[in-house]
Amino acid sequence: MNEECSGLDTPLIYTRIHFTSLPCSSQRRSKN
Repeated sequence: MNEECSGLDTPLIYTRIHFTSLPCSSQRRSKN
């Protein structure tokens, strides 16, 4: 998890549901 993404004050659950909305999500998908 990149600090830039972790900087969000949102719960992991919310990030998981809207992970596609986050800009850092593109980087995570690239790694997968």
